[in-house]
Amino acid sequence: MNQLSSPTPEPTPEPGWEALPPIRAFRRRAQLLTTVTSRRSDEQPPKRVTPRSRTISKQGHELGGPRLIHRFLRFISLALSGALVGLGATGGAASAKTISAETASFETLAGRPQRITVGLSDSDGHILAGGSITFSFKAVQGNGPTIKAEAAFQPIAGRQAPAGKARLLRPSEAIGVYAATVTLPSPGFWVIKINGPGISGETAVEAIVKPRIPAVGEQAPASHNLVAGAKGAPIQAIDSRAGDGDPIPDPLLHRWVIADVLAAHEPLVVVAATPVYCQSRFCGPVTDLAAKLAAKYPSVRFVHLEIWRDFENKVLNKAAAEWILPKNGDEGREPWVWLVGRDGKIVARYDNVVGDAELDAAVAKLAKR
Repeated sequence: MNQLSSPTPEPTPEPGWEALPPIRAFRRRAQLLTTVTSRRSDEQPPKRVTPRSRTISKQGHELGGPRLIHRFLRFISLALSGALVGLGATGGAASAKTISAETASFETLAGRPQRITVGLSDSDGHILAGGSITFSFKAVQGNGPTIKAEAAFQPIAGRQAPAGKARLLRPSEAIGVYAATVTLPSPGFWVIKINGPGISGETAVEAIVKPRIPAVGEQAPASHNLVAGAKGAPIQAIDSRAGDGDPIPDPLLHRWVIADVLAAHEPLVVVAATPVYCQSRFCGPVTDLAAKLAAKYPSVRFVHLEIWRDFENKVLNKAAAEWILPKNGDEGREPWVWLVGRDGKIVARYDNVVGDAELDAAVAKLAKR
């Protein structure tokens, strides 16, 4: 088995990487869903909440045009901050009602198996959790068949799935999404109808042909990421949790340079996340989970890519940009997790939400490849 060379620091960022947009937490509406409902004039558009979205772009401004806005971040962020913990209602079986469905996936590809995630909540801030429900996919254009898939509840990293069937619970009891693996045969907009015990909902997803983010089957970017001890780099550029004078947390995540790992043909897990500045608050938990798995699977190299080189001045880490900025120049989102085989090709990727059991099983399989 080849051994890795000593970690090397990231090169000085090239001009143009420093121009990043201010963080804007609010958008007026989800443009994708507006497009979908306008094409389905025979139906009443569902009620939607005002979205929040962290955007990261290379150009230094927000980009126009229809795109999927992940309004799911709004209620999940409130839940994790504890703003909803004091609600008077209790968990239990959900009565028949229409609930808010929020697409949580960042990128969906047509013509290949895809993990599609949806978050579900009611108007009182409770979250549908536990068990499984049914996703029904229908293309907005054309008269193709309805595709059905079972969606299982996936808690965020560090949390456990509640026992029993799907039901509405307080955020203090469960946080997560429903995930289904499905192949959408054609590109375009797809309406997702949700059916579960006493509940229904609807959202949408756009399937594209060519991936804009490193995808399964592609060669992993040979990035020269910052590692612990890199000269000339602020300590927070290596991990936003690091403080002046304090050691960088989770040293197993900040030891390896991705380019070196690929050259040595070692299995690799890449986590792109900014634990301190992540609006959805999923970045910290998934980074913590990666640290646990790094200790559990010593034959696999784990790399944490901190998103920001300098958050205050909006300077992006070049290595992170190589993984999270879409090829079409659109906005970037985090967190992401990629699994890379010994041949340097990506074998799995997870966007936004991945739980302990799901990622553990995937890494165990990677370690045996």
